[in-house]
Amino acid sequence: MDSITILIVDDHPVVLRGIRALLSASFSDACIVEASGAEEAEAVLSRRNIDIMITDLDLNGASGLALIRHVRQVMPAAQVVIYTMHEEAWTVGEMADADYGYVGAGPGKISLYKQKMCVEKAIPESEAVEHLLRFIEEDRKKH
Repeated sequence: MDSITILIVDDHPVVLRGIRALLSASFSDACIVEASGAEEAEAVLSRRNIDIMITDLDLNGASGLALIRHVRQVMPAAQVVIYTMHEEAWTVGEMADADYGYVGAGPGKISLYKQKMCVEKAIPESEAVEHLLRFIEEDRKKH
């Protein structure tokens, strides 16, 4: 498989480092780029192409959804992963703008989405990242 570029967007440095560590273990040849918010992510997107963007819905007051719309305009082929620990029903509606979703489903539980469709419900949080990475890798192999 060709090397891929992954953009991680989060306003919490510890989250950026954690996601980078997880991705580095699963995508050893990937170029992983970080942005601490929507404005920084847009600057990255103006300088380089990406294959996957992983973003939180809430970026220190900025909207992750607005960032996703921007990505869809400037790089329509890029896959988008939204993650959030919000358990409210409105978060499922936001999955329409993403290729994948990682959504809190109660204490220690995560539900995974492909667009608006829940593909795994209330799985243990300790297993969720590996499941999500498997979905992404399987879809990348299809294309």
